[in-house]
Amino acid sequence: MVFELPQPVFDLVSGYDGSLWALGARDLWIREEGVWRVAGLGVAGSGRGGVRFIAPRRGGGCWMSGRRGLFVHDGVTVTPVDIGNEGPVRVLYEGSDGTVWLGTGQDLYRWRDQQLTRVDEVMSLDLGGPEAVIERPNGDIWVSFLAGVWRLSADGWEMLPEGGSTGFDGVRSMFVASDGTVWLSSVLEGAIHTDGHTWMRYGARSGLPSTLVWDVAEGSAGNLWFATDQGLGCYKADRNAP
Repeated sequence: MVFELPQPVFDLVSGYDGSLWALGARDLWIREEGVWRVAGLGVAGSGRGGVRFIAPRRGGGCWMSGRRGLFVHDGVTVTPVDIGNEGPVRVLYEGSDGTVWLGTGQDLYRWRDQQLTRVDEVMSLDLGGPEAVIERPNGDIWVSFLAGVWRLSADGWEMLPEGGSTGFDGVRSMFVASDGTVWLSSVLEGAIHTDGHTWMRYGARSGLPSTLVWDVAEGSAGNLWFATDQGLGCYKADRNAP
């Protein structure tokens, strides 16, 4: 395990261009060609109080959200985006069809073609606020809520894991690795790795900096990065990753 960026890292995403983005306590960092640099937060505001969440953007760079709204960061410039919503955006994910999934407080929305639509079919289940959204290679959408992780497939919504008596608590973010498996980051249960059928938990005893895991991402070299309350840890691709 290699530790980098010793300051707390609250959000960590892999860009579609192979870059790595890390939201720290005071700034936004980008890792390109093996080197970290400060990307800055621009008009979005300074520090953790200005920007709360980041997400990869298929058009390049990353999405950012915070108390001042939604923004796009291209690595140099920060540009505000008007989606016509009320309240800060807490959850961000851009699907393969261009749909941007947004969570605001207790609600989950789809934003596409400049139209914002509330996802009533799942919010009526009273699951609490959405925490994260991902899309599996097969097109299934996974959403983590305060009350567990749910999957949207052609058959509708169902709770994960399949057939399990209980779900996972405290899942703040999810990440689809290059091999199609999923990493879930829990502030209560550590990092959870799954192929959709088998589920494994990892924490401080497994070599992570902490069991309080905020995020997981994968670098261009295949390394796995873990954002925790004790800093950023990395499992090298040439070693036995969890």
